[in-house]
Amino acid sequence: MKIGFPLPLAFIVVLLASISAGIFIKSAPAADALIAFSFSIPVFLIAWIAYSHLISKSANQDFGEALVKDSLTFLPFIILLLVLINPFSSIPNDTTMGLGINIAGLAYNLFTKLLLVIALSLFVFLKVLISLGKIFDSGKFAGAREMNWKIPLIAAIAIYFIVFLVLSYLRYFTFKTPAPDLWIFNQAMWNTLHGSFMVTTRTLELGNQVLLGDHFFLILLFILPIYALMQNALSLYFIQTVFISLAALPIFMLARKVLNCKFAAFAIAVSYLLYPALQFINLAEFQAMAFVIPLMLFAFSLAVRETVAVVAFLLGIYAIFAMGKKKIGALICVVSIAWFLLAVFVAIPALGRPYQYIGGTQNPFFQFGDSPGEVLGTMISNPLLVIKEATTAQDIGYLLLLFIPVALLSLLSGAILIPASTFALNLLSAFPQHATIYFQYNAELIPFVFIAAIFGYARLKKFLGRYFNAAHASRAIALSLLSFSILSAIFFGPSPLGLLDFAPNEASFNIENYTITPHHVLLLDAILKIPQEAVVSTDSFLAAHLSSRREVYYFPEYLERADYVLVDTTIKAHASAGSAKERLQELLNDSNYKVLVNEDGIILLRKA
Repeated sequence: MKIGFPLPLAFIVVLLASISAGIFIKSAPAADALIAFSFSIPVFLIAWIAYSHLISKSANQDFGEALVKDSLTFLPFIILLLVLINPFSSIPNDTTMGLGINIAGLAYNLFTKLLLVIALSLFVFLKVLISLGKIFDSGKFAGAREMNWKIPLIAAIAIYFIVFLVLSYLRYFTFKTPAPDLWIFNQAMWNTLHGSFMVTTRTLELGNQVLLGDHFFLILLFILPIYALMQNALSLYFIQTVFISLAALPIFMLARKVLNCKFAAFAIAVSYLLYPALQFINLAEFQAMAFVIPLMLFAFSLAVRETVAVVAFLLGIYAIFAMGKKKIGALICVVSIAWFLLAVFVAIPALGRPYQYIGGTQNPFFQFGDSPGEVLGTMISNPLLVIKEATTAQDIGYLLLLFIPVALLSLLSGAILIPASTFALNLLSAFPQHATIYFQYNAELIPFVFIAAIFGYARLKKFLGRYFNAAHASRAIALSLLSFSILSAIFFGPSPLGLLDFAPNEASFNIENYTITPHHVLLLDAILKIPQEAVVSTDSFLAAHLSSRREVYYFPEYLERADYVLVDTTIKAHASAGSAKERLQELLNDSNYKVLVNEDGIILLRKA
């Protein structure tokens, strides 16, 4: 396909791109306008001329033609002009999430980085598609085309596993794991092995002690034999990281089958390992929902949690109408909806209390009504309210952070509609934690983000193949996908790649959060002084470490049942716990309690 336009116009395109980059650089804090433009304009022009000269020599191409073609690759930088607007200014400054992350504080920072990721990655895409095709076809790259990409993939999986297992363990030993999730799951598993089936004292005030009476986490029974080998929270981190890491394999296999290209399959699998929302799930304590990701990819997920059955039902619908597999699709629909009804209306009420997540005490749709009927009725009768709730600035930013790391490929396939129920829950929920990438609520989405990305890749490749060499198009998509993924991991993820971020935020990787200090050593020593059979009252950030026992409670709840009290007065959660400080002082003055540790803000008391 012949592309290009007159050379003067090509010069204007590159100049406009350089000015856009200068404006973008100028928007950074403390940036000087003169320096920004004196840097961007000559750099862009020199890079354009030098690169075009190199291409003309390597591909035996006319220099003028090379200049014109390469100028097109600079067009994406004009996107950077959008930095002049702030579409997230409507987010209230006091909107925060469970870990104290300020959404408004993150929004503009993330918006500018999104622009940069899009511009740079589209730049890579056009470079490969327009001007590097002949070079990649040369004998110099024959080895790469014939390479067995399974070995690099296994290496990538191993690196991911080691890095995130170490980070998870360091978060644990630096007490960055606030209760209740890790506490709940670990205690339920430990108690099951010691005669009390799925019992956790965390849910005592919610009306039940059996974890399955809150959510039907039947998957825990399948991993129980592995947990039994090392009965503590660290084993849960290990199991979770193994499952998440290995999910790259079915992604690779599906992509290789659909795309018939090992490098493309490798690129998508690596994109999965770099996916920010996945990495946050891996580090957000232990989450049973994390098992949705590999199991849904292996098409077996009904045993994870009751809400997954709704997604599986839609998967059955997709199999019937999009794939033409009527029998299999119908079977999936029947089994999944039966499982959902059994879990929500039979199993959960029998084990604890009526289902609380639609119209109950933890109803995320309270703005629509107080009961399932009211919620559904309001959504049907007031579609404008639904649209308003689902298109807030936070929701739009959330969707961008889900789809930009996969180069928006997921949006090119109808498979992305399979988890429509989860999208609806997250976008319409009144809880701000749902519409972010920082928590576990995206676990049901991630498998289909990548399944859809694979089919979206195939669709884009087919479309581009009408106008360009199909191999060049596939290579351009794969390399730009890697660009989107790597840059997203740097700017939006929690991995050590965040050290390359030019403007880190509260959610970025910070080595101080993974550094064990003498204070942490004192805390660990105090924990070791508490017998495993003892009942403990403790702070939220310490509860997970003390959860391998029959009973543990938040301080000062159920204090009369506690044999030991362990608090860290330096932890913000404790300092803001209302009457907790006054109650602690009372215990220090109470002769019925013996002080075992009182050092560096750490207090350990034993009831006489």
